[in-house]
Amino acid sequence: VVMDPFGEPRDSFRPAGDDGGHGMMLPQHFDADDRGVVLGHVSTSFGADAVVTEFVLGRYALDGALVKALAEHREEQSGGSVSLSLGDGEDDFAANWVLCDDGRVVGYRYAYEYELQVYGPDGNREMIVRREYETLRKPEAQLAADRRRAEESNARFNGVTLEVEERSRDISAVHPRPDGRIWVATSEGARARTDGSLEVFDVVDREGRYIHTLRVTGVEYDPARDEYVIDGDRLYIFRESRMVPPKTSTSGGGGMQMIMISGSGPDPEDEEDRGPLEVVCYVIGR
Repeated sequence: VVMDPFGEPRDSFRPAGDDGGHGMMLPQHFDADDRGVVLGHVSTSFGADAVVTEFVLGRYALDGALVKALAEHREEQSGGSVSLSLGDGEDDFAANWVLCDDGRVVGYRYAYEYELQVYGPDGNREMIVRREYETLRKPEAQLAADRRRAEESNARFNGVTLEVEERSRDISAVHPRPDGRIWVATSEGARARTDGSLEVFDVVDREGRYIHTLRVTGVEYDPARDEYVIDGDRLYIFRESRMVPPKTSTSGGGGMQMIMISGSGPDPEDEEDRGPLEVVCYVIGR
């Protein structure tokens, strides 16, 4: 749904291919600029003998026409069951990308490789940025939360097994900056966080060259409880957003079922008082 600046719905956007023939068409990440729309989505068709899943990251016109597919992948699963992973797919280009102000798209599709794929405004790949990196194991507190969620889901849904990935993604997020540089959030940078700061970012220039690391200080942020968004010269901290209980929804057809789980949720044994949900905005200085 397209909203006007006052939050009123004015139009809708339906991407090419969403003609009702798919069992599900699920947006993974969406952004727009004056050139049109960038959308990563997963489409799943349920058949009598197999489930066909298509992953697409593409640039679309405002009327929904596909202008350029940046990345595509198709796979089939059969045998009466669907394999699911909890958290980190090893190759998820549909969700792990960001749109820059200059129209470039920077993807970080591989969970356990330090690699950035940079696409120009025309959708053609301009370059690949790589660094040597050692994949880290998730912290024990995060693993415990993931295992708790998996156990709850496995007990609730017969025939569905959620597997817990013990490794942390090498790159967790990419933040484009107004000067053309990008800040890369890594598992190593998250471990290097100190009180009163965000994680430590790698800084890469517009030509893909690593420059230095950067720490943003002077903020109140708890990664176990809060989330953040960097947009231009603004930093938004969503206080207590990680403490919201997870939501579970199911859908399917053709004898198949898909379970979507969002939100890590608080530890049920954590009796610490939770603060109010709020958004805190900071201005990022030089």
